[in-house]
Amino acid sequence: MSELTKRLRERDDDSDFRDLCGLIEEAADEIERLEEEAESSHWLCARQSDLLTGVVNAIRGHPPTLTLWSHHNAPDLAKAQKAVVDAARVVAASSTVFYQPLEDAIRALDALDKAND
Repeated sequence: MSELTKRLRERDDDSDFRDLCGLIEEAADEIERLEEEAESSHWLCARQSDLLTGVVNAIRGHPPTLTLWSHHNAPDLAKAQKAVVDAARVVAASSTVFYQPLEDAIRALDALDKAND
């Protein structure tokens, strides 16, 4: 209970006034809870934004100075990258003599995919 609420309750014995003080105290507790929830939601949104930015930067490369890549097409970029990897797998499978380093890279990617599943 806040110091102000205590002083107000001591000042007047009217039951309606006491009820009002109780409601104000409950409202203050609810406001505090909502502020904590908003802070948590803000942190979660910031974390997700950082993750998405990292994914887009990994696909497109680091953006020019003082700019950010847009996230609007991140799913399309990821699908295009997957298509490139799938095509590379086909090429690597057809000619291991010329594409051995590529095949090794693809195996590493496959191992990483399995580790993340």
